[in-house]
Amino acid sequence: MSLRENMEKAVSYVRRHLPTTNEIEAIAENEPEPDRKIKKVVFCIDHVGLYNETAQWLKVALRSVAANTNLTPMVLYSGDEIEVCQAIAGPEIQVINTRTRLHAVIAETRASGTFLPPHAEGAFLRYEIPSLFPDDSHILYADCDTYFFATPICPETFDGAVGCVPSSQKASGDYHFNSGIIIFNTAEFRKSEDDLFSFFAKTLGNWLPSSVDERAFNAFWGQGIYVLPRSLNWRPRWGFEENIEILHLHGFKTNVVALLEGDTRNISRSVLDDYIYELAREYSSSTYKVWQYLDLMYNKGHLSDTAMESVYLRLKDTLQTDKLLAYLFRSISELSGGAHQLLKSADEGTQSNTIKIIPPTDNVEYIRIHPCTKVGKGVIRIVLPIETNSKEFEIQRNSSLDIEVYDDDDNEIVIHWAGIGLDCHMTLTSANPDTPQLHIKEIIITQEPSTVAPVYYRNDAGHEFQIPAE
Repeated sequence: MSLRENMEKAVSYVRRHLPTTNEIEAIAENEPEPDRKIKKVVFCIDHVGLYNETAQWLKVALRSVAANTNLTPMVLYSGDEIEVCQAIAGPEIQVINTRTRLHAVIAETRASGTFLPPHAEGAFLRYEIPSLFPDDSHILYADCDTYFFATPICPETFDGAVGCVPSSQKASGDYHFNSGIIIFNTAEFRKSEDDLFSFFAKTLGNWLPSSVDERAFNAFWGQGIYVLPRSLNWRPRWGFEENIEILHLHGFKTNVVALLEGDTRNISRSVLDDYIYELAREYSSSTYKVWQYLDLMYNKGHLSDTAMESVYLRLKDTLQTDKLLAYLFRSISELSGGAHQLLKSADEGTQSNTIKIIPPTDNVEYIRIHPCTKVGKGVIRIVLPIETNSKEFEIQRNSSLDIEVYDDDDNEIVIHWAGIGLDCHMTLTSANPDTPQLHIKEIIITQEPSTVAPVYYRNDAGHEFQIPAE
């Protein structure tokens, strides 16, 4: 038989055995759709959270899941007191005692002197969920300070590894996502989880003080995170709304009640630090809306036998209109020039400290300087390379930092600063769109009193790293 005859015979055989177009369409119609139904919600807590308000919020969250959804709630616990965690969750809730695979890295990082928040292990525990529940095609993680109004539904178009609700949008149009609510596509997530944990381990501590895991999570996934509707991670500051699936009491902590009452005796941070600052400048109305939600939870009996019940009753009294306005005006007046007011009352004999930072020479998109940890003042000298002879960069600061800039020298800029709180910072970015990279020879920071001043840079790949002091 000739080669031509063999080929014709082969083609004829294939044609006889290939399905027709109608058969292919029938197969496609009968192909089962991927099961996108969310059946479980998983909360995470560590030994630190057991003894602060996190555990109290967890009680409330679990009650809301049981009352308002058909989800199966579960708790991942990292620590040595599983009995305590089980007692908090209740006998009907499955509590799994496990650890993040970053456990050893976190311990080593702390041993090296790098600061990590006490709840670091609990924060990273959420990323173990897909490997612990591989049989669930989609599974939900929720922070403990959440309240469920209805069963969340996974969008039909969700085909990525993770889905979250944006918390902000940059000028470029890119989103920053909040990791307090995550829908995991377990199969897709597990394809990248080794790379994710490797990235976490390499950059651990580079995202502080404003984030433990969230900024690293955003840096790794970028805009590959699926955008979930806001009703799956609703914030009180967006308004009082019951037609949502999940409320996230993000930003509100029980310390805010004591601050509103003017009682700061048991609060370790400055009155002008996070909570009062947040309350007076950005979220003054959200505290009232938080109370509205607490009122709803209280009336449903979901706050009973928790510390949140007394918080609700105190907040209800504090938020009478006349008292609320008085407290807010007082807070705002304290914040006006607050850094300098505090510095004037500081001891004159406090010890100063000078550190030198040598930034990388390539691929630096911006540099972020946190000059103090609590309250301080000093001078920052930014020295430019002689060959640059250019000051084409911008200095931006947040409201916790006061600065005065002097640039009389050709290759040096001098900044006098006074700041309050760990998150007070300034950012150096290029002012020339044609040359977006920064070129800075060194940064010399003088502080009074002497405190640790973390300095970070971001490269052109969007990753942040802490720059060690010389």
